[in-house]
Amino acid sequence: MIEQLIGEHPWMLLPLAAIIGLTYCVKGAFSMYGSFSQKRKDFLESWQPERVGDNLWLEMVIRQTFGTFIPADVIRPLLSKPGCAKALLEVASSWRFIKYENGDVIWAGRVMRTARRRWWGIAFLNTMYFASGSLAGLLFIALMQDMSSASLWIWFGGSLFCAFVSLSISTDVSAASKHLPRYLGLP
Repeated sequence: MIEQLIGEHPWMLLPLAAIIGLTYCVKGAFSMYGSFSQKRKDFLESWQPERVGDNLWLEMVIRQTFGTFIPADVIRPLLSKPGCAKALLEVASSWRFIKYENGDVIWAGRVMRTARRRWWGIAFLNTMYFASGSLAGLLFIALMQDMSSASLWIWFGGSLFCAFVSLSISTDVSAASKHLPRYLGLP
């Protein structure tokens, strides 16, 4: 029976694959939420204000909480600011864009070093997002006409992936451009 259904309508496997993929995505999202709440619980249990002077302890607690290694020399000034939890979270989420060398915090790449270059990079990524999303929309319309075209499915998936990656990186760079100069004094 299944062979007859697949033989007559092979495109029926695509919605089934999408449902299975969506199920795994939802399961992954719920497991991530559980791990975040567990991290919060672990952090609250391990936080000892009297040990803030110990560099190793401070760096390890922040790494366990935010998942990013931040040197104690950077953490301490953030702890002294009002809203230090938000400052730590925003610096930790943008840490991949900066380097810590010889006690100095600098932008990691040449493109990120000036505000003008970051603006152009964000503009390019947003243009890529718009172009890839538009292409995905046009390909979706074409797929509604011919669901059996494998090349259209490949191009559709690739353009959706490109749009998602462009939007994700653009959002991260934009947040880093906003938060890191404010908290760390970067240009």
